[in-house]
Amino acid sequence: MSDAWTHRETLTRLCTVPIGGVVEADWDLGSFAMEARILKPLLWFGLLECRNEKSAINRVNDRRFYRKNPLFDRLIKFDVQIEQPTARH
Repeated sequence: MSDAWTHRETLTRLCTVPIGGVVEADWDLGSFAMEARILKPLLWFGLLECRNEKSAINRVNDRRFYRKNPLFDRLIKFDVQIEQPTARH
């Protein structure tokens, strides 16, 4: 996760493995679940910041953007190693 403001849909695509039924659904359940189960708890614990962009149409279309704050990096650290694909002969 970067320090830039990022929308929940983008974070969902970056942090999860896409599943056809979820990606192709009419309702974006994957991003809703990501926000409800991961982003909001991190916000409550003070590890993320949230910013709302108001919609001109209605409140339902408001967009929330998240970014990590300095406490995030002090508390959570990932050591991700990407394996090189094996060569096929």
